[in-house]
Amino acid sequence: HFSDYSGTRFLTFVVNFVDILAHRRSESDILQEIVPNETSYRRIVRNWFENSYLLTILEKAAEQNYTVVVTSDHGSRKVSRGSLVKADKETTTSVRYKVGRNLKVSDKHALYLRDPERFHLPSPQVFTNYIFARSDYFFLYPNNIRKFEKIYPDTFQHGGISMHEMILPVAVLHSRT
Repeated sequence: HFSDYSGTRFLTFVVNFVDILAHRRSESDILQEIVPNETSYRRIVRNWFENSYLLTILEKAAEQNYTVVVTSDHGSRKVSRGSLVKADKETTTSVRYKVGRNLKVSDKHALYLRDPERFHLPSPQVFTNYIFARSDYFFLYPNNIRKFEKIYPDTFQHGGISMHEMILPVAVLHSRT
């Protein structure tokens, strides 16, 4: 109960529903049927929020005159186009960025970083490179192109370099009383 925290000066809550829904939607035929497009995605998130414990927490916080800061650890981007990546088996499996050696991808679809130290990024191996998806691209491997071309279009992903992913949303909520 929220009242158990009365008098506490600082509380943190982690809510992963939206992130979990976004990731699981691309992996589940049932969720793809229930949430076939962006409009239905937004509706289901809104419906969840209006019936969630999070709304109850925010209402209780307002009653007790708390200031609430809402943010995220990352943004997301709706992706629609695949871009073929050639890489070795040690390359990361992320949809919007890759870390590895000998990465090959179209310069029109990705930003290529050959010198990660210059950007203060870790370099786990010699000759480690990074690629970050541009625009609404997601990365595909040659061995499962058809599978991922079907799964990822019109899904929300993160890890690329779009403003949607890199600029964190922040809202400061004050009680109306």
